[in-house]
Amino acid sequence: MKPTIKNYVFLHVAFLIYSIIMVYMKWAAQFPIASISFFIAYFGLVVLLFGYAILWQQVIKHFEISKAYSHRGIIILWSMLWSVFLFGDTIQWNHLLGAAIIIVGIVVVTKDE
Repeated sequence: MKPTIKNYVFLHVAFLIYSIIMVYMKWAAQFPIASISFFIAYFGLVVLLFGYAILWQQVIKHFEISKAYSHRGIIILWSMLWSVFLFGDTIQWNHLLGAAIIIVGIVVVTKDE
């Protein structure tokens, strides 16, 4: 089972969507429980999760599951970018070192493809 570049693009689009879901959850948490805004926000969250689940199921058909999951580490990189651009956080050297280790791990696991 050898995934194509297109398969990898869809895999990483799925992870991008998942990282957006994490940001959306942080935003949705600001609403008081049992308010109309709360229910609307969480309905939107359920819709996003449903879309992600369908995309994920379609993507993993083309990968060995262990290799697809090894790429999930990239979500941390997306989360770091969202935290900088949306929440004004700063990235420190140890964050960059951790990100580099994640990328090396992904390359090591998938390099035989």
